Amino acid sequence: MHDRLTPPAAAMGLRFLEDFLTLAQTGNFSRAAEERHVTQPALSRRIKSLENYLGVELIDRTSFPITLTAAGISFRDSGIDIVKSLRAARRAAREIGAEDRSIVRIATLHSLAIHYYPHYYQAFHGAVGPFKVHMLCENMHNCLQAFLEGSCHYLLVFSNPAVPLFLTSTNYPYLLIERDHLVPLCAPGPKGTPLHPLPGGPGSPRPYLSYGPNSYLGKVVDEVLHAQRHQAFLETRYVDDLAESIKSMAKGGHGIAWLPRKTALAEIETGALVPAGDDRWAAPLEVRIYHRTSFSEVFKKVANSYIQKRAPG
Repeated sequence: MHDRLTPPAAAMGLRFLEDFLTLAQTGNFSRAAEERHVTQPALSRRIKSLENYLGVELIDRTSFPITLTAAGISFRDSGIDIVKSLRAARRAAREIGAEDRSIVRIATLHSLAIHYYPHYYQAFHGAVGPFKVHMLCENMHNCLQAFLEGSCHYLLVFSNPAVPLFLTSTNYPYLLIERDHLVPLCAPGPKGTPLHPLPGGPGSPRPYLSYGPNSYLGKVVDEVLHAQRHQAFLETRYVDDLAESIKSMAKGGHGIAWLPRKTALAEIETGALVPAGDDRWAAPLEVRIYHRTSFSEVFKKVANSYIQKRAPG
């Protein structure tokens, strides 16, 4: 992973505890990873880090479903109390030392903060007047964690039906703000045609600029390639969680990058980037904003007004 913002150690400790308690409850690494919105290898590493810190094994990995060791059972009982206490202390601290109530906290991805949110802010500002915004720009996992833990009021994210977020609309209502597409782009060759056209071949794999393993957009790309029965011949040359970094590499002619179209509009219009493949290699994206409670009528009005002004995506 290439996280640009590292969570505080205390927050990481709480998350590792919650990882362990989820695993203890499900008895299954795969299911626990799904509930924690991380990959199974990432969850396994975090559980191992917790065991290394404690100096004991918590999980008996020789059984299926997995079971807890004696130390694991003891730590589970203590862990439940620790998590409850930390959450209660955090709520109390926020209530006592709450900062300006006019601040709106939004968890979002870097690409959304750079290329999408400024347009939304202008629309919202014009309708309801000035307001303060605190943006938490992180990877999808950390954004989800911040939102679910109550650190942020809103969650602004991409969504694709093939990669669900596991947030029920009943508990976490959302508004669809915009539609976009994730498209394969690369630098043009001398004649303006793509320098690295899809799908490539066994003897001429195309250089691939990939998102990290925990990146949401990376998972969407994986689904695109799966839908095409993996007929693309790609060779990974670069890995990064940030769409901006991947776009820079693509502009330099270093490979194919799957980018939300809006993040590369300027480059597409100037010809600095061209499609590396047709619509078969693209995927629809929705830009959604989630809230922990019902949206106000004012918010709905502003959002709907913005949507109506947008051309079809």
